Amino acid sequence: MPRTLIVSNRLPSRVLRTEDSLTFQPSEGGLETGLGSISRTNNNVWVGWPGLFVQDEAEQAYVTEQLQADSMAPVFTLAVGDDCTDEDTFQGLPAGAYTVRVDLARHLAARYHVDSPAEVR
Repeated sequence: MPRTLIVSNRLPSRVLRTEDSLTFQPSEGGLETGLGSISRTNNNVWVGWPGLFVQDEAEQAYVTEQLQADSMAPVFTLAVGDDCTDEDTFQGLPAGAYTVRVDLARHLAARYHVDSPAEVR
């Protein structure tokens, strides 16, 4: 059976840090709302940032395990965006993350900039 791989800046769930634990909550947004049910069927996978900079390898393994149980594959170091709403994502990532803004306007939150989607490879 065919498998769908959804790749976006953010996952349909986000991880939040509290004083004593991590919590997992639904993300807000059009893509998450429109494709959330598709990502959980037929062995499909959603790839994206979980909304949290992990503090160590153990925490990263825990977040990955929890999200994989819900058909998600977290990526902790890359974000590519093409509109102003992606600026928050860029700012929330660690300083070493690869962030790319795709559009003609120059924005300071991303480390790298390209003018068009054709330049992203």
